[in-house]
Amino acid sequence: MHSGALVTRLGAVLLLTVLASDASAQSRFYVGGTAIADIRRFDSLELDPRILASLADISSRDGTAPGGGVRVGTFLHPRWSLELAVDAGSKSTSSLLNPVELLPSRSSTLRLPELETSSSFLTVSTLVGFHPEKMGRVRLGYLGGMALVRGTYESTLPDFSYLPIELPFMRSLSSIPGLASFTRSVPAITGGTLRRTDNSIGGVFGLEAAIDLSDHFAVVPGVRAVVFSNQGQTVFLMRPEAGVRWNF
Repeated sequence: MHSGALVTRLGAVLLLTVLASDASAQSRFYVGGTAIADIRRFDSLELDPRILASLADISSRDGTAPGGGVRVGTFLHPRWSLELAVDAGSKSTSSLLNPVELLPSRSSTLRLPELETSSSFLTVSTLVGFHPEKMGRVRLGYLGGMALVRGTYESTLPDFSYLPIELPFMRSLSSIPGLASFTRSVPAITGGTLRRTDNSIGGVFGLEAAIDLSDHFAVVPGVRAVVFSNQGQTVFLMRPEAGVRWNF
């Protein structure tokens, strides 16, 4: 399904729910904002060192980045809520040791420079929440639903002109003047950045604790987890969060 159509349908469902909730005296509409820590974990990815092209698009890049989100929802019943959430994590960058070794010599092994990889995620989620009876000013919420995940992945190859490589067979000719320092240069690998954006559908699970500071204002710490698949690789986003909520 096209990502724009999915977001439109999610918004329409929430709007209809909010309109329907106005007829119920028990329903409450709320908006909120939150700060998140976007902890990303990917399946391990095995690279074939014989194929340099496989290094151009590396999707396995664990990391943590700050982010934020917006919440809009309503209580359909004192125990049940429906929420639309939009969360965005900033870009996290990591380095990967290049597994390609070039012509190992007796003294050292030349290795291509490290590769830089980065990722960032935007999620649009629809969640149903179950809320047990309040304990004083604290009300727990158990959340579950679906998310549209827009992931942006970048892989950067270093740029260099030539890699000098010592020819092993020249060691036997080191006694010949002019040949001891002879080296061979190989063609350069042109550097650059490969950028890819993918849309995926995943599941969302969460736990929150709304702490009422007044009749309308609450502080809401919690944690949410998003699980989805991207090009056959499972991606897990763990998002501890601290937010505020205004109840109407």
